[in-house]
Amino acid sequence: MIPFTHGLVLLRQGKTNAALAQFTIPRDLDAGNWRIRKQIWALENPDKFHGVEGIDWVW
Repeated sequence: MIPFTHGLVLLRQGKTNAALAQFTIPRDLDAGNWRIRKQIWALENPDKFHGVEGIDWVW
C-alpha cells in the first residue's frame, strides 16, 4: 500500500501516531513537498490549524 494512503486509513481508524509514521515516508522521499509537511504539522499541532479562530498564521 502507498504510505500516504496507508496513513489516511490509519488516521480514519483513530491511529494518529501510526498515521504520522506513514506520512513521514513520502515527506522524506520528497523533501520539497510542502503539502505533506502541512498535513503532518496539522496533525502534530491541531490547535494551530483547527482552533476556534482558524489557522494561527502568526505561529
